[in-house]
Amino acid sequence: MVTGSRDKVINFWELRRNTLMKTLPVYEEIEGLCIVHGNEDDNNNNKKEEEEEDDGDGGKNGKGKDKKRKHSVVIEDAKGTLIVIGSKGIARSWNYEAKDHMELSAKSRQGGRDDLLRCTENSSKQISKSQVPSPYTSLIYVNNSLKKKKNTNIEDNNDDDCDNYLNKEFLICATADHNISFIDPYNLETNRRIVGYFDEVNTVKYIPNPTNQISQNKIAIATNSEQLKILKINDFSCDIYEGHQGTIISLDVSPNGKYIITGSKDRTARVWYIDDQEDENDKDDDDDAPSKTPSKCVLLCVGHTSSVTACALSQKLKSYETNDSFFFTGSGDKTIKKWKLDERKFNNLIPAAGGGATSADGLDGVLKPHAVGNIRAHEKDINHLCVAPNDTMVVSASQDKTARIWSVSDLSLIGTLKGHKRGIMQTCFSPANKSIATASGDRTIKIWSLKDYTCLNTLQGHSGSVCQISYLNAYGLQLVSTGSDGLLKIWTIKTGECENTYDAHDDKVWGLSVSQDHQTLVTGGADSLVKVWKDVTTAKEEALILESESRILKEQDLMYSLHSKDYTQAIELAFDLDHSYKLW
Repeated sequence: MVTGSRDKVINFWELRRNTLMKTLPVYEEIEGLCIVHGNEDDNNNNKKEEEEEDDGDGGKNGKGKDKKRKHSVVIEDAKGTLIVIGSKGIARSWNYEAKDHMELSAKSRQGGRDDLLRCTENSSKQISKSQVPSPYTSLIYVNNSLKKKKNTNIEDNNDDDCDNYLNKEFLICATADHNISFIDPYNLETNRRIVGYFDEVNTVKYIPNPTNQISQNKIAIATNSEQLKILKINDFSCDIYEGHQGTIISLDVSPNGKYIITGSKDRTARVWYIDDQEDENDKDDDDDAPSKTPSKCVLLCVGHTSSVTACALSQKLKSYETNDSFFFTGSGDKTIKKWKLDERKFNNLIPAAGGGATSADGLDGVLKPHAVGNIRAHEKDINHLCVAPNDTMVVSASQDKTARIWSVSDLSLIGTLKGHKRGIMQTCFSPANKSIATASGDRTIKIWSLKDYTCLNTLQGHSGSVCQISYLNAYGLQLVSTGSDGLLKIWTIKTGECENTYDAHDDKVWGLSVSQDHQTLVTGGADSLVKVWKDVTTAKEEALILESESRILKEQDLMYSLHSKDYTQAIELAFDLDHSYKLW
């Protein structure tokens, strides 16, 4: 038996005489441990010994001696792998075995000592100095492979993702920040993670899939923490990326789905490379294959003197193919910086499976670029940045009640949008015409012309600050907005009327993102909830058409029944058609 405690040691016990066999210092508070038996031959040998003990004649030396032999085999073959989790937030493993079989048996009969086992720690997963993993709180070891071998009636079924775990042995670990991790017991790699509590959601973004717009499955989420979370909608698993030293307050995703930029209170911005082959790796049938995801931070942008409150990536998909892509960062220091995103400079830093890379600045696989443009843009904090679909303009929204439009090429001022009574929270370019929408803390949404920078329309209806806006379709006919009142509203641009209002959240809705195919949208709020919404307009219209056609057919049957004097059938049809006090 093995026991662990918060006194930072592990004890191995010999159960026949309740004596201590080994004390192993681990220098961390132990919250969970388990023994993994990877050698099936040892298990088979133990089963054979049990069968010999159960024989009726007991062999040549009798049943009693076989019983001693059984206990001797169990002690002498003390060998296995011990996995431990604790306050350090990493899983560690030790291989243990008896020092000497004869010495072990002799000293066990004498009462046991604490040096009867040889313990060797395996190489644990290394973490960078910037990462502060959350402590583990509990551990469960699941071995479904043995259960399936015992029950031969279990049929193979690979239709569901959960069935991938039926033939595997894995660890389920809970952390202090309410996350659940599924860990491989042999290489200690995390195969899957479920986030149990998001905290306050600051922003959400769909991660595009250019090859298949319908299967847009992943969402980038920034919560009230230093971690970037990528949530998979199909199985609710979540990948967590660490690196920032402060809370992430801004986020944007590239149109090809490969890059995510995050801005933080630590006055830095980071660009993360997201592996586009990740989903294919998840479908790999090889259960023993290690994680192949090379997703990681590749750029660290330093230069702002205050929190990076806004960031935006270039929107033309072709610019990423020709290495002409760029991104902007805005800060509480009232400045906007432009950066180049040249994949050729950090392509060798993207690690292959099982490999890594280090850059010249000493950071693990991270480059520190220099800004190619810098300008003081506003008189107060910058709240949001948005790049035009054609990559020619970038608009900045500020607490000084204005939004300013800048040229991407030289950061020269093109125009200023004035009219809001409070700070502007967000901006959004129209995907179809030369207009731009702004959302403000004065509870209004304004539509502006990009020709003369005049206000075309003002949308009113929110009872609190308008936090997020986005165009709902590719034609720019409808707009969706969220506010501090917890409401989700859909607007028609031409008429300026609110078509629908949904009680989305119980608190401020800080995050809003529309999918690439415009069929779903996701919202995130201060109530720690992330909600996915689906457009059912077409389905409702089709249902109404079918209902109308069915009613017409029933009315025709009613008239035919009356004509043929089949009053029983006519009464039944009249009830179905909800005819009151009459049959027609």
